[in-house]
Amino acid sequence: MNTILNEKNLVERLKKLEKNSNKGTNGTLTVLAGSEKFRGAADLAVGAALRTGVGIVRLVSVEKVVSLVAARHPSAIFFPVNSTSDGMICADTKKIIPETAKKTTAFLVGPGLGQSTDTAAIVSVVAQISEKTVIDADAINLISKNKELLNNFKKPFVITPHVGEMSRLTGICVTDIKKSPEEIASGFSKENKCITVLKDHITFISNENGDVYESRLGNEGLAKGGSGDVLSGLISGFFACGYSGEDAAIIGTVLHGLAADKCAKEKGRRAMLPNDLEEYIIKTLFEFGY
Repeated sequence: MNTILNEKNLVERLKKLEKNSNKGTNGTLTVLAGSEKFRGAADLAVGAALRTGVGIVRLVSVEKVVSLVAARHPSAIFFPVNSTSDGMICADTKKIIPETAKKTTAFLVGPGLGQSTDTAAIVSVVAQISEKTVIDADAINLISKNKELLNNFKKPFVITPHVGEMSRLTGICVTDIKKSPEEIASGFSKENKCITVLKDHITFISNENGDVYESRLGNEGLAKGGSGDVLSGLISGFFACGYSGEDAAIIGTVLHGLAADKCAKEKGRRAMLPNDLEEYIIKTLFEFGY
């Protein structure tokens, strides 16, 4: 039987910040995300991550993405890198990843990254170097084209596919995934020794043992591009703070859903946008005393 998630799971797992903590003890998240075509994805992920209590959030991306995110989230640290002719991160970025990894407690790779041989090279390097990784969006799509990449990630990594991405990862059609999402998520986690966050109107989280958690929090207002970037930002932020991949996935998913429900009450489900969620993440954490 699945464990049904609710606000109690947030309170049970999310600790208060230590009074004697500092930015060094609260972890460092490095985000590899964004391209000229998909600039907002990095902004949404970084903004959400900054609200988790992580000490430092660093963004590695092309200059146009860095400029956007820096204007909206000056608390982050930025590593502008060269872009390809089509506006994606250039393969020579892989030279700086080992250096950034030295102070990184978790990586987020994928939101708005784009799909090319260059970005595939970046994902491959992160896989080999990162101790704790959240894999999202285009990183998932790149892995779907080269499934051997999954074997290079340190276990247990966290992967956050929606049903379409899970279909590409597994070769199982979307219709069949929707018929038994918990079984698909559980099987994928056991096979790959990872935490799987399978996103649809209901979200299923499975750990490497195949145990499944079910979240019905949130609403149809989340059915817009960018909502998943907010979620991956939350999960990776908590992962970087020192939580296990399983706890980070559960805390992030519950907080995301609660914030979305608060947002819908004030802005309506049709009109709410992913970039509205940061405000309600703040309100939700404050309401619970964090």
